[in-house]
Amino acid sequence: MTFLSPIVLNNAVLNTCDKNFNLNETFQLSDAVAQLFIPAQNTEPLSAMTITYYLSAADAALGNPANQIGNTMTTNVSTVTVWVRFQSNTTGCYSIASIQLNTYFPPKAITTTISVCDENLDGSYEVNLLNYTSSMVNIPNAMNAFSFYLTQQDAQNGVNAIANPSNYSAQPFPTQMWVKIQNILGCDDMTIINFVFGTKLTLQNAGPFPLDNVCDAGDDGIENVDLTQFMPQMYPGANVTFAYYSSMAELNAGTNAIVNTTVYLFNQNTGSSTVYVKVSVPGFCSEKAEIKLSLKKPPFFMIPEQYFCPEGSFTYTANIQGYNIVSYVWKDPNGNTISNAATVKGIKVAGIYSLTIVSDNGCSYMATMEVKHFDVPVIQNISITGGICTVFATGSKTILYSIDGIIWQGSNLFNGLPEEIITFYVKYENEECIVKHQEVVLDINNTITPNGDGRNDRWIVKNLQIFGGKMTNAKVFDRYQTLIFEQNTNTKVNWDGTIAGRPVPTASYWYVITLPNGKVFTGWLLVKNID
Repeated sequence: MTFLSPIVLNNAVLNTCDKNFNLNETFQLSDAVAQLFIPAQNTEPLSAMTITYYLSAADAALGNPANQIGNTMTTNVSTVTVWVRFQSNTTGCYSIASIQLNTYFPPKAITTTISVCDENLDGSYEVNLLNYTSSMVNIPNAMNAFSFYLTQQDAQNGVNAIANPSNYSAQPFPTQMWVKIQNILGCDDMTIINFVFGTKLTLQNAGPFPLDNVCDAGDDGIENVDLTQFMPQMYPGANVTFAYYSSMAELNAGTNAIVNTTVYLFNQNTGSSTVYVKVSVPGFCSEKAEIKLSLKKPPFFMIPEQYFCPEGSFTYTANIQGYNIVSYVWKDPNGNTISNAATVKGIKVAGIYSLTIVSDNGCSYMATMEVKHFDVPVIQNISITGGICTVFATGSKTILYSIDGIIWQGSNLFNGLPEEIITFYVKYENEECIVKHQEVVLDINNTITPNGDGRNDRWIVKNLQIFGGKMTNAKVFDRYQTLIFEQNTNTKVNWDGTIAGRPVPTASYWYVITLPNGKVFTGWLLVKNID
């Protein structure tokens, strides 16, 4: 079995313009052949085909000669569909397709007047002609194509059409031009467009407005500013819009409008110091205003680290150069205000202090001051043995020792000290910070005679107030280890040589004194009583 090649056809459309507006147009159906039959799609040539026309697809499929229509078709409605049959003279195979016959009325152009403005404020008027096409024709139609010309002759000849109707600008700007409206080729109309120049908006104040009330808090030339604060001064009326640009070129182009106008990040180091504002109100041509930006300089300063002796205090005065300072607030590490002057006195605690100042331009600045102790020796222990006092101190440098803070020695040993409260001093060689520590050399009497003569009647160990409110414990035992006296005191040990109000026998007794610092003193105490 052999299959014959089909005849490939495409549906066709024929359009005509009814310039008489009577819906009585004649079509030559053979004008559609070039759309219907594409030689490259077929194996047989067009010359091998018999072409006939019909009013219905059914008639075309049957190919009945009695139902054929001629090559000429006159219509009385806007759209008519007829059918065509292509039949091979060689094989007898055939195909059918449709021909749509469309009749169009020419568009009716209407003379239009357009108000033009210099909307991009570059000194030249511009207009988007395509925004007004609906007013240029009596019945808008998606098939209408609009072409614009500067002369009537160009419009009639269809030459030198304006290339950029969506953004037309000229200097000088014409007072009129012509528009040609066409729905299909040869079906058109044209008319005049008249231009009038719009009324420019009158601003109450175009500036430049000085935006100079913002302090450069970070002293880096960068701050957020509110550009919108001048809107009521520019134009106080209704239906107004403001667009902000960082350059005039961007305003002219309508690009890169500032978005965050209330918190505009202004950089006076790199950015423009002028912001351009486009002010627009319906019915008027836009106008321009300007804002000049500058930041107020804060009273910037720094305070170096400060050192003082651990047991001392110091005073610091802030010397701020180049500014007229109207306010000072010093705060300690806990946030408490400690001074409202340039000078802060009596600093005794290490830590981070802050100083906030305000200059006469209203700008403030806060700096911190870190306060540290000088490195000093540390007294670890004082040993008193057999009348010799040894001061044990540690440090990173050569340490000097003293018991009066005046005469200093390199040795940490002291002999022959009085039995009383003694202040020991240490410091680094060639430095001023002194560390002191009090120690008591106990005066412990080893004999009492409680006979009522007023001399040596009581066993007293004094100077125990050196430990503040901490208690010293004193005990006295007989030779049988019986506790016969005990006292806790923060001032002095005081025993009258009795037990329960009765004199103890003459004998040697053992005492134990325990100081709050953990040191323990022991020894024999002779009590001589008259038995």
